[in-house]
Amino acid sequence: MWSRRWRKSLVKISVIIPTRDRLDCLKQTLASLQKQTFTDFEVIVSDDGSTDRTKSLAKQKFPFIFKLVSQPNLGRAAARNHGFSVAEGEIIVFIDDHIILDKDFLKEHYSAQQKFAKKALVWCAGA
Repeated sequence: MWSRRWRKSLVKISVIIPTRDRLDCLKQTLASLQKQTFTDFEVIVSDDGSTDRTKSLAKQKFPFIFKLVSQPNLGRAAARNHGFSVAEGEIIVFIDDHIILDKDFLKEHYSAQQKFAKKALVWCAGA
């Protein structure tokens, strides 16, 4: 998570998902993002040199702003940075390509950001 409160943002949250050759898992992650109760967000899939059909997502319609960026296989960290470079959200949320989000995840995340806007906030959830 990272906050860009210093500039005008087009959306409240940018969700960045680095991926490589995990299209089936990624589709489930994107399906969970389609069910979010919070709607002011964009999703950036940062493809790290996939050889599967990940690029076919560019043709798919989503109920949110969707960006697919690609790079040669440079690793997950480089893919995150690439996604970050095109993000336009006030708040940046990184998730992995196998995460299934609760429908209120982004709403709760944004609410916590607002509540603790003047404090440091680190939120980790995992299995």
